[in-house]
Amino acid sequence: ITKSGIYEVVCDCKISINGNQATVLSIYINTAADTLGTAVQAETFQVNTADDPTPATIRWMGRIENGEYIAVTIDAGGRYPMFETGSTLRILRIA
Repeated sequence: ITKSGIYEVVCDCKISINGNQATVLSIYINTAADTLGTAVQAETFQVNTADDPTPATIRWMGRIENGEYIAVTIDAGGRYPMFETGSTLRILRIA
């Protein structure tokens, strides 16, 4: 981020996985590009191969300072979930 302000972060995604697993999408605000930093929002979705791709959305709005980074992660424990084609990440400066 190059300008401090209030930002809205929205990840609309399609998730696929091999199996049936609780999958967590998380939004992080970082002070360095090579670290995850602080989790500011997390949502858990049940993802199953039979239903792939599973639609999911995570949204957060808050203050981000100049020089901070935003990251969205996907985690399913020992499984390997994937973002499928058509997944989007929008970062909008509100104020």
